[in-house]
Amino acid sequence: MDVLIECGLGAAGAQLHPEEAERDQRRHGDARRRRGGIGRVVADHEQGGRSGEDGEQHERDLVAGDGVHHSGHPHRHDGAERACLGWCLVTTDGTAGKLSRGQRDFVRAQLGDEIELVSDMSWGLVDTRVLHVQAGAEHFVVKAAGPDDHHIGREITAHESATGALLSQDLCARLVAADRESNILITTFAPGTLVEGTAAERSPELYAQAGAVLRAFHGENGRLDDEHESRETDRALERLAQAHRIADDVVDRVRETLSGYSPRPILVVPTHGDWQPRNWVFDGHQVRAIDFGRFAYRPAASDLCRLAAQQWRADPRLEDAFLSGYGGDPRDPEVWPIDVLREAVGTAVWAYQVGDEPFEKQGHRMLQDALRQF
Repeated sequence: MDVLIECGLGAAGAQLHPEEAERDQRRHGDARRRRGGIGRVVADHEQGGRSGEDGEQHERDLVAGDGVHHSGHPHRHDGAERACLGWCLVTTDGTAGKLSRGQRDFVRAQLGDEIELVSDMSWGLVDTRVLHVQAGAEHFVVKAAGPDDHHIGREITAHESATGALLSQDLCARLVAADRESNILITTFAPGTLVEGTAAERSPELYAQAGAVLRAFHGENGRLDDEHESRETDRALERLAQAHRIADDVVDRVRETLSGYSPRPILVVPTHGDWQPRNWVFDGHQVRAIDFGRFAYRPAASDLCRLAAQQWRADPRLEDAFLSGYGGDPRDPEVWPIDVLREAVGTAVWAYQVGDEPFEKQGHRMLQDALRQF
C-alpha cells in the first residue's frame, strides 16, 4: 500500500521508470486529503488506472515537518499550503522510491525553495517519480530516475534535439533544465486533460489533430539507417529468451517468422515510442504530446503500432481521421507486419515482467493478430 509522506533528505536514489508515468494520475488525479502533524502521514495517495487501490492511514517516524495540504488535482491550484520536494511516495514497508538528495537540490536550484506539490503523477506498476509542482505562478513537471534507468536520458535527448517543430506550435512541454548524471529533468506543464478514458478518446476530430502533431514530430531530421531493422529484429528475438508467458508454439512461430525476415535499409525519424491517448493531453481545443521516455529514431510507422492494436481496432473511423491529419499512411506493406510482430513481443514480455496482466493480455492478442498477417 502506498502513502504520501514528508521525508528527510537522507534517502538514496531509487530505481525509477518514467515510461508512461503521467497517464494514470492525469486521469485519476484526486487524492484523499488529510491534515497531519509532525511525524505523521499527511495523505494517502490513490493511484489511478491499473494500479489503484484504497489506502489506510499509517504513522511513521519522520524527519521534522508540519503537516501540509496536498492538492491532488493535477490541473488545479486550490490554495494549498506550500510543500517542499521532500514529499515522496513510499510503501508501508519502507521500500520506496524517493528523490535523492542531489535530485532535490537540483530542483530547488532551478525552481527555488517555495515549491508546491500539486500532484504526484507517478505510475504505480513501476517505481517512478513524476511530480506536478508549482513554483510561484508557474507549473512544472519533475521527472526523476535512478542510475540504471535510461528513459530519462531518452526524454532529455528528445527535448534537446527533436521537439523544435512541436514547440514552435505549442504542441508539447518545454525543457526547463536537466541533469543526465542525476537522471532528472524539469519541463513546463502541458495544459489539458489526459485523453485516455474520456469521450475525446472516441473523437475522430481529435485523432486528426493527433495525426498532425505526430507528423510535425516525424518531420525532424530523418535519415537512412542500414542496421535498424536487423537490430530491432535481434532485440525481439532476445526478448523471447527472457521471462514471459507466451505459449511455446507461438514462440516457435514468432522465431521462425522473425528469423526469415530479410532486413533492408530504412528511413528512420524521431519517434515517440508510445503514441496513444494515454500520452496525449487535450485542453478543449488542442492536443499536445507528453512523455518522451521511449524516444528513439525508428521508422515513422512504428508510432502507429499501439493505436492499430487498440483504438483503431475498435473504430476504423479513428484510423481514417488520424491518417488524414497525418497527411498519408507511412506504413510499408512489407515492413509493417514485422513492426507489429516485434511490438507484440515487447508488449507481452514487458507487461509480464512488471505484473501488468491487462497489458500482457493485450500483448498476447497482438501476437495472434500479427501472426495472422504471415
